Amino acid sequence: ESAVYLFARQFCSGYAGGYWHFHELDNGGFFMSPQGTTFEVSVPSNGYTGKMSAEAAGITLCLFSFSHLSFRFPVNAFIQHFHTLREFALEHAEAGKILDAID
Repeated sequence: ESAVYLFARQFCSGYAGGYWHFHELDNGGFFMSPQGTTFEVSVPSNGYTGKMSAEAAGITLCLFSFSHLSFRFPVNAFIQHFHTLREFALEHAEAGKILDAID
């Protein structure tokens, strides 16, 4: 959770803490999403800036967190969580925005 909150503070200018929803996916994955409707997401490392729903922002932040954790702590669980969530993200209505943000 801490990694997700850290990325939220870095990438979402309007994020000021608050309640998060936890989502379990049919494919065994999961993600968290912040309470709210839309968020402005800016990723300085790749130049992405755009508005996303809270759900899409949560998916993006969790993908960043899983990726970061998989490099810092190379255990299969983080790698698997990333790939399972990315698989779900590919079918999301905002897949293009999510993929652009994590690229």
